[in-house]
Amino acid sequence: MFFHSKPLVSVCIPVYNSEPYLMRCLESVAAQDFPGAKTEIIVVNDASTGTDENGNGCSAIVKAFKKQHKKNIRLFCHEKNKGLVEARRTAICEAEGDYICILDSDDWLTPGALRLLYEAAQNTGADIVQGKANAVLPPDFSSLSTGEQASVKKTAEKKQETANIASKEPLLGKDILKGYTVLRNHNGFLWGKLILRDTYLNALEHIPPVFCTMLEDTIQYFFIAFEAKKYVSIDATVYNYSINTGISTGTRITTLSQWEHICSAASVFTALFDEISRLPKDSFLPEEMFAVKKECRAMLRKNIQKMDFVAPELKKEARDILCEYWGHSFVQEIECEIKADGNSTASS
Repeated sequence: MFFHSKPLVSVCIPVYNSEPYLMRCLESVAAQDFPGAKTEIIVVNDASTGTDENGNGCSAIVKAFKKQHKKNIRLFCHEKNKGLVEARRTAICEAEGDYICILDSDDWLTPGALRLLYEAAQNTGADIVQGKANAVLPPDFSSLSTGEQASVKKTAEKKQETANIASKEPLLGKDILKGYTVLRNHNGFLWGKLILRDTYLNALEHIPPVFCTMLEDTIQYFFIAFEAKKYVSIDATVYNYSINTGISTGTRITTLSQWEHICSAASVFTALFDEISRLPKDSFLPEEMFAVKKECRAMLRKNIQKMDFVAPELKKEARDILCEYWGHSFVQEIECEIKADGNSTASS
């Protein structure tokens, strides 16, 4: 008789048009020295239409991987694209492991990552364990122009610096959220961490269904930090983060669909503030709320500044969309601040 062995760690991989990198991602899990029977892989196809270099879609890649490695891997498919928050929600809800490892499909784990993270969780009783990450330049880096290479390098350096901000001392209870929002003594990326599934599920209870393609980690980690009891970090590189040459590096925005993806950051803050307003007033410190509001204003400022990359013929419609997402008066307020900053710089 076959008895189902409950996994200790669920590696959750959302996929949306990242099929060229999916097999590398999966192979990095297969190569772990953590006992295979104690690991499961959850892949969520978020209505992806991409293919790898052989023309294989997500399902075919997963099937080929399972046939080759005989690993415990399960595939779930969304009929329509729901965004990264909902793809991860599906993965977490379907997962059976005690701990969750979030792995983006264009990234990959370093050898020994799962063992190191799990051992730290077991030895410390932490429900969040953070490791270090390495930012990797894209395969087409050498074909980029000198200016583009400089931009991508700068992005990689900044991402790696941010990814490796970690508290050397354990954080307990309310100090975890304060550390993330106010003190900034550790990062809010979901990848490069091991998270207790129960803590993640409790966090998801605070988050309504939301579609966004920006700041997906922000809303999830805010409530994970809110629900967590103990955070620790380890001095080991566990994650390879792939730097892409996308909108974040300053690519021209030539479609309103691209622009809506950028503006969708507003949905994160709308959902975040709505849930905060429902919770008891003493749930959060004033300085935590100030930090979140500051981040919200900073994100709108970035959205407005990205208008410079929008194709001229789309600018009017793009600004209308910006106002729909963020609110007309809020957009005007931040536009005035940016203008005042520019006048101040010019006169100095």
